[in-house]
Formats: sequence, structure tokens, C-alpha cells
Amino acid sequence: MIDIRECLVPKPQEKHRSARATADRLALDALYEIAKSFAAAPDPVAEVPQIFNVLSSFLDLRHGVLATLAEPGEGVGVNPYVIAATAFQRSPEAPASDVLPDAVARIVFRSGVPFVSFDLAAEFGEDAVPKRLRDAGQTLIAVPLRDPERSHFV
Repeated sequence: MIDIRECLVPKPQEKHRSARATADRLALDALYEIAKSFAAAPDPVAEVPQIFNVLSSFLDLRHGVLATLAEPGEGVGVNPYVIAATAFQRSPEAPASDVLPDAVARIVFRSGVPFVSFDLAAEFGEDAVPKRLRDAGQTLIAVPLRDPERSHFV
């Protein structure tokens, strides 16, 4: 004889798969929405604030930052950068390094390739972690975007 209750009550392993499948689906939905935004945009850089909203909604983004190279002649040092947009409230007078570690900015701006750090504090030191995020380990994903107006590769 079959106990119908065993068929109706999901087993813990099935619940886990279901939660994981839901998380995977949310990630795919987020990537789809981002790809849609970029594909239709004449200026992909202008779409980044909207993409921060998508990432915040689907993937719990806590600290989105759009950094751009400073205009020629502005700033000091190699590849000076400015913060163009954030996914949180930020004082415009605060230094750019308060929200994006200088070491990470140098790597991405010089190489032009994406960069991933699974533990920012372990790889760059505790001072590299933005003050507002020092309560827990942080993963950082930095992706360079080319401005079609300035890039000779486009």
C-alpha cells in the first residue's frame, strides 16, 4: 500500500533543488534583462544605472558603482577616474577610492578586461573594502565598458 502523504509532502532534498532552481532562474532573468538593456541602447554606459536596479532586484546587489576615466587633463596619476553613478546614496565630495579601490580601478582600466575578486579583503587588504561594506566578506566584479565615442575598437 502507498502512503499518499509521502507523495504530497516534498522531501527536504527536493525543496533544496527547488530553491536552487529558483535562484538560478532569477540570475538568468537578471542577465536577460541586462542583455536587453545593452542591446537596445545607443549608449550602453548611460544604461548602467538601470542595470544596477536590475541587479539590486534580482541578485541583491549592495554596492554598484560606475566609474569612468577622467577627461584628458583632469585628475592626477595614471588613469584617473571619477564615479559617475552608484546604486546607493553617496556624497559627491567623497573620494572615488571610498567606493572603488584604486588597485582594482588600475587593473581594469589598464587591462580593459573584466576582473573578479571573490574576497576583496583577502586579495587587496581590509583597507580596499569600502567602509560601508566592511561588515562581511565582499565579492567584486568589475567590467570595463567602452564608450563608442572614444574607442577606436568599436
